[in-house]
This record gives sequence, structure tokens and C-alpha cells, in this order.
Amino acid sequence: MDDLTYQILGKMNLYRVVLISLLEFETPDLLRVKKERTIAEYSWTCTANLCRYILENKNIDEITYLDADMKFYSDPQIIFDEIGDKSVAIIEHRFSKARKYFEKTGKYNVSWVYFKNDNEGRRAVSWWSNEVIKWCYNRYENGKFGDQKYLDDWPTRFNNVVVIKTKGAGIAPWNIDNYQIMKINNNIFVDNQPLVFFHFHGFYFLERDKFIPAGNYYISKNLYNILYPPYFFDLKNVIESIKKIQSGFRVDFKKITISENYKLILSKIKILETVFLLYKKWTGN
Repeated sequence: MDDLTYQILGKMNLYRVVLISLLEFETPDLLRVKKERTIAEYSWTCTANLCRYILENKNIDEITYLDADMKFYSDPQIIFDEIGDKSVAIIEHRFSKARKYFEKTGKYNVSWVYFKNDNEGRRAVSWWSNEVIKWCYNRYENGKFGDQKYLDDWPTRFNNVVVIKTKGAGIAPWNIDNYQIMKINNNIFVDNQPLVFFHFHGFYFLERDKFIPAGNYYISKNLYNILYPPYFFDLKNVIESIKKIQSGFRVDFKKITISENYKLILSKIKILETVFLLYKKWTGN
């Protein structure tokens, strides 16, 4: 999403990676709204528009958009088998009971979104890309939130849409309470089914050897040990490899305010986290 990243990825010469620069796909409409949106909001705006650009210009049969903060643990072919001949595939947040309040940000999570390059797939991505140009902000307003709430009615708005049901897909801090997750012989299972990918939402580097696993979310000690240290070391290894090809590369560590630190303490105590979420719901904050 910037020239430096494009340059670094070019130097890494990754296998079967085709790079697309901002200069290549940014339209006049995107450049116009870019001035009025934050980096995050503009990235969300680009999600649908980049998918549309690739479908219309790169001669491919299908496209799967993936969030950057995810790690795969087993073959995702099981998800594509479930998609089959469908034109669009989306995945639910599956919020746990204590986190139902967050449903106002969207029933479906823009972490895995699939479009087939057919009439209905192109119709869906075209509609989505037009809507986010009109409005895409990091706030809840008039039934919208970012690029995400737009997906709420896709199963009825468009034809040939599938909602992914594979248990091992879309596991994240907001739904892990719904499942039994365990590690057996270096393989991770979700209710006895293979974990396909985990969404590391809210992960932050604090300093060289410290990190926040999942923002305000409660993570049990068992799940922490299974998932987070390996992910942290994977990221550190990637950073070290980038430093070898890009002199001066550095990571900006997150600075924790007193207020954020207070929230982190709450998040480590499950019962207090639930009270905190209920308080937010009652007060509207």
C-alpha cells in the first residue's frame, strides 16, 4: 500500500508473486477520496477496488482477498471445495456470546472474500467497489461500518453466494470461546477439525521481545501458548530477512497509554471483560 513496500517485495523476489503498484490501479475516484480518509479507511476502500481491478484486467478465473494479519496452518483446499461453483464466498464473524455487541460492525468479516470471474461475481465486486467510494470510514453510521457492513445482505442481494461453514476457517479472538482448540503432534485442531487459518486481529509489537496478543480480547493461557509465540517469532524472522535487503528498515513499536494499559488488564480477566462489554453496550460508548 506504499512505494517502500512495493520496492521491498520486489527485492525479495517471492515465488509466484505478481506485484501491483498503487500507480497501476489507483483510479481518479480513489485518489479523490484518499485525501479525506485515514490510512486504514483508504486501505478498506481499496479492498473492493483492487479485487475489481484484478478481475477486469488480469485474465484470472477467480480471486480470494485475504487480510494481512492471518496465518495458515493447513491446506485451504477444504474451503475451495465448499465454495464449489459459487460466485461469491464470505465468512461470518461467529461472535461468541460475550461479544455479540460487536455485531453492529458487521455480520461477516472481510478477512476472506472470494469472487469468481463470472457475471454474478463481477456484479458483486462492482457494487461493493462503488459503495465504498461513496462511504468507507472507521465508524458506525446509518447502518454502515467501514467496508464490512456492506456484506450483511449479500446472501440475498446477490445470487450464487455461499457463507463458508468450515470450522477451521476464520478462527479469531472474537470467536475462540465457541470452540475447543488443541494441539496434537504439531497440528492444531478446532473441535477435532484442522485449523485452516487464524486471524491475529489486535496483535501489536510493544518492543523487540514483547507483544500484545489481541488488544482488548481475553486469550486463555493455553491458546496463548499454542498460537501467539510461534506467530511472533515468524514475524521477527520476516523482519530480520527484510533488514538484510533494505538498510535502515525498522519497526514502529506501539506505545501504550494509561487508558490502553487499563483495558489490557481488564482483558486478561474474563469476567471483567464481559462486564466491560456490557457497560459499553448500555452506555453506547
